[in-house]
Amino acid sequence: SARFAPDAMGGLADWSTVLTPDRLTPREALIAAANAYLDGGAPDGVDRRENGVRTEGAVRPAGPAAARDRRFPLVDETRGLVWAFAVVDVPAGSRRAPHSVLTAELLRIVGGRVETVLAVTRDLPQGASAGWALPKPPRTKKGP
Repeated sequence: SARFAPDAMGGLADWSTVLTPDRLTPREALIAAANAYLDGGAPDGVDRRENGVRTEGAVRPAGPAAARDRRFPLVDETRGLVWAFAVVDVPAGSRRAPHSVLTAELLRIVGGRVETVLAVTRDLPQGASAGWALPKPPRTKKGP
């Protein structure tokens, strides 16, 4: 990615804060909010930083096929945090060829709404493997 400011990649102070009971989101709803974010990008009002650089608006194409090979290895209900990994397939743009992006994003979700995202991304060739996805089983012939 052209966006890279390693000196600005520190965390935010309130991320370690335990949420009050009225601001908690159940685990399933946290994952649903993270999936919705991966499907449609960062909605307006989300403080998103990619490789240390603040981004504005949607940062990925909308649609469920855009982000694949998703993993959520950490879900912390008490702090409203979801650590998401995915590969995002990006179509050709006005100045870029089609490519894929490996992304690791820490989302702060409060009351079911994504508030803050810290993302680390790496551009890959289009269609690149995540490295953790299982290969598709070989096709077998049906019938004689």
